[in-house]
Amino acid sequence: MRSLLLLLATLVCGSAAAAAKVPKTQSLLSVSRGTTPPNTNDPDYSYPASRGGEVNKPGGNGMVVILAKAKEPTLLAGAAMTKTYDDIVLTSKYFFREEKMVQEYIVPGYAGKENSAPYGKREVRVKVWGGGGGGCGGGRWETTEPLPKIDAENDRIYYSQGSGGGYVETNLLLNIGDKLHVTIGGGGDTEGSQNDSLGGNGGYNGGYPGRDDGTSGGGGGGGMTVLESNGTVIVAAFGGDGGGNTSYCSAEGGEGGSLRGMSRDVGGYVNEEWVVDDDGLGDWSCPSVPYATVLTHDFASFTWNAGSNQHHQISKDLYVDRYIVYLSGHDVPRENNDSMCSEDYKLQDHVRRSLVNTNATTELRNLKANFSYCILVEAFSKDGISLGKQIHPFSTLAEPTNSWLRVKIRQFNIDDTLGYNANNKPSLCAFSKNIPTGRRGHSMAVFNDQVYIFGGATVKCICRSDSLDQEERCFSKNVLSNELWHMDPVTSEFSLLEPFPSTEAKTPRGREQHSMSVLPDGSMILIGGISTENEDLLVGEDSLVLGDVWMLSNPHRVISYTFDGINDIMNDMPVVLTPGTTSYHARQISLTSIDPEFEEDMCVKDIQVKISLELYCPRDLDYISLNSGSGQQKLFISSVQSRNKECNRSTINLTFSDDAKESVLSYSGLPMSGVFRPAGSFISAFGGMLVAGEWTLAIAQSESKDDEQNESSLLNWTLHIDAQPCRARAKWNKLETSSIIPPRRLHTTITVGDSIFVIGGYSNRRLYDLWRFDHDTLTWTELNAASMRKEWPLHGQSALLGPFGVLVYGGLEPGGPRHDLWLFDFIEVVWSSVSVAQNASVFHESASHHGLPYRYLSAMGLLTNTYLTYKMHNIEGMPGLLAITFGGDGGLLSNAHNDSKGFTPNSFFDDVWLLSLGGVNIKSPINKRGNKRHYCKWRLDPNSTAQKSWKRSCGWNAADEEPREECHWRDILTIAWCMDQYQSFQLS
Repeated sequence: MRSLLLLLATLVCGSAAAAAKVPKTQSLLSVSRGTTPPNTNDPDYSYPASRGGEVNKPGGNGMVVILAKAKEPTLLAGAAMTKTYDDIVLTSKYFFREEKMVQEYIVPGYAGKENSAPYGKREVRVKVWGGGGGGCGGGRWETTEPLPKIDAENDRIYYSQGSGGGYVETNLLLNIGDKLHVTIGGGGDTEGSQNDSLGGNGGYNGGYPGRDDGTSGGGGGGGMTVLESNGTVIVAAFGGDGGGNTSYCSAEGGEGGSLRGMSRDVGGYVNEEWVVDDDGLGDWSCPSVPYATVLTHDFASFTWNAGSNQHHQISKDLYVDRYIVYLSGHDVPRENNDSMCSEDYKLQDHVRRSLVNTNATTELRNLKANFSYCILVEAFSKDGISLGKQIHPFSTLAEPTNSWLRVKIRQFNIDDTLGYNANNKPSLCAFSKNIPTGRRGHSMAVFNDQVYIFGGATVKCICRSDSLDQEERCFSKNVLSNELWHMDPVTSEFSLLEPFPSTEAKTPRGREQHSMSVLPDGSMILIGGISTENEDLLVGEDSLVLGDVWMLSNPHRVISYTFDGINDIMNDMPVVLTPGTTSYHARQISLTSIDPEFEEDMCVKDIQVKISLELYCPRDLDYISLNSGSGQQKLFISSVQSRNKECNRSTINLTFSDDAKESVLSYSGLPMSGVFRPAGSFISAFGGMLVAGEWTLAIAQSESKDDEQNESSLLNWTLHIDAQPCRARAKWNKLETSSIIPPRRLHTTITVGDSIFVIGGYSNRRLYDLWRFDHDTLTWTELNAASMRKEWPLHGQSALLGPFGVLVYGGLEPGGPRHDLWLFDFIEVVWSSVSVAQNASVFHESASHHGLPYRYLSAMGLLTNTYLTYKMHNIEGMPGLLAITFGGDGGLLSNAHNDSKGFTPNSFFDDVWLLSLGGVNIKSPINKRGNKRHYCKWRLDPNSTAQKSWKRSCGWNAADEEPREECHWRDILTIAWCMDQYQSFQLS
């Protein structure tokens, strides 16, 4: 018996070579350009189905052919209990027009088990023709030949004959016992009456009637042929257009039937979720070829599918029970991905077959970088019979590296002003509102991958009228800026964000060496820095160290609000829907309820509508629409198919969103529940400025066909709107705190939740204190700082807290600025140097031969939307995160010389660089330990000793009874890291 089962397994599973993965079926959809429909040479085609009508002739009805496909088991001669499998058997069934009837096709079972559904799956091939358009009637006085008419202006040709119907052919994978409902599209009629010259009637199931111009009648369009399952359209072949608008028949022909929102020129529609691979159930590989879902330099995840090899219809002895995974590797390079797998396979994994789905997965870890491997997956039955195996070669990626890439800004500094240089000779003084000038000591804040740069010491034009000759003279001067710049890393474009007119007086003073920290809601907190009392804000004159606090609202903030249509505070009752009318329900929207300090134009970013209906007869629903002062959009539109459905009282709960995967138009009727795209885009209708006032839901119903009319009702509806400023601007607010922090510059700030910790810095001396600013209460609390004597050799370094630890860049030492990178493990308190790949393309004209220019007081931020950034800048092989840097000070340049415009270049940089962090992320000691989840769970547990210690130290409040203990800045970094509050700051 075991030998027979082994023989049967071989016959079923076949060889690994025969089990290669095949591409998905390319469904054939075509449309006729004449009277003859597509694919009439098919042996299953039956004349005159789907043909367009000649002059004074109707079009042909559509047709459907369904062919069941499977490997049928039969008995081997002389061995009554042994089964083998014949070649593919096709069982055909034809469907033609039956007067306005929906026909039914039941997916057949296997030999002797046709009525034992559900019993596995079966592949069926469908061939679907839509109804043909009718020919034009010709009219009472026209006797000319039926010649085509060319409309050159609109690039169209009109024919007097009707067009053939569309055609669809595809493979579907269906459950045995499933029911397909078949609606055959009717052919369009010719002229309705030779005496009255009426246009021809449209074909059944969606064909439009021809027009009547008083002398002739156009042919009616053909109806579409549709296959449905449980109300979902699976396949549809559209109808052909009616004839007309020629020199013989001047009336316009009717359009052929089609699904709403789709062009009839595509010929038809196939729901791809139902499409099966070309070989379908004929591919009896077990398992299928494994393919990589994740592949890095040291890790790979593979998945495979048992496909049809679940053997419901064969034998439970051959049912897949488990898989064994093996791996081999070699250093021999492969050409064209040919397999050169060694036989030295090692066991990697045992995988049980899932009882829920047919997919199985395995993970391979600790692989070699840039190395060739082969994975072998073998399937076994419960009794240990091998059911087949697959071998798949693959190669790991190269180990990620750290490398710099200079960003090419897509704007130009074009605003040059005539000025004078230091020798009082005419020159040009550069100034631009398109891109920021070079600067140092500025801050960078990143939120949702949007980059914001504030302030810094920079170069600007200072213009004065000469008291003698009254001429205006402009000089380039180093000044302290209060500009707020925005940069989009994806488009590589800068924009200067102007303040609100009403808040210009509340704009922070120009400064450098300040801090700007990001709160979880995207608001930014600006603290301290160094400014000047000089009127022109000249650097180095009348210096003034600051201790003020400002809040910048997120310029690209998204404000969300949900308006409850009925069950609000007014406690409205459900709205009764009267048949034969359109019922309306309005909801008032107040913009001040979204933002009490509303003083800007808000634009709609996204809309979501939820509707709950109690419908006596869903087929009577004509449409649902949303209306406002800025536009109107249909949510649902009735179709011909929905009109033919039975009348059943139903409760409908639907959500409409532009982001939904499915369109409501892909259903033949109104779905009962789910999330769908509306009949038209919300953004196209309401995507402009958000309009306050009345928003209305409109529900139209036709008269009920039933003698007894019962009322339907709108139970509730809600409108959810996401809005954001139409134009990003700077909205500053100076925070009046209950206490005042000692003024400082070059301090370090770290955000934890809604609190900001301020560490050290400089005033007229070095500071070693530690403060916490709580945004919710606007209070400062001085903490008991642990010993904070300088633990790093430089100052003016830009730093970045990420999942890898703290990355530190540049800085100033007694010998001058630096450009190297260091990684700080704040848990083990270890510094390590970060190597960067040498790349000649990153050299700057003022760079050293070692790579990026030396600098200090630059700014750095963390980008997480790496996919878009990589694509935009064509970075390949750089997995992980990105750091973005801007500006900085290069110090005095020994090789400085006058440029072509007569200026001696200063040392401020205006360049933007991206740093790939693949190598940092992979080699980080914190990541290598791999215990963040467990480590942080204990740290963040409210009842843990770690949290109790935190409340006595860094989280201490003056009102607490607990004594104030020492707060270590490394503990602050650890909690921020555990909370995934990655951020940038300065080290001093």
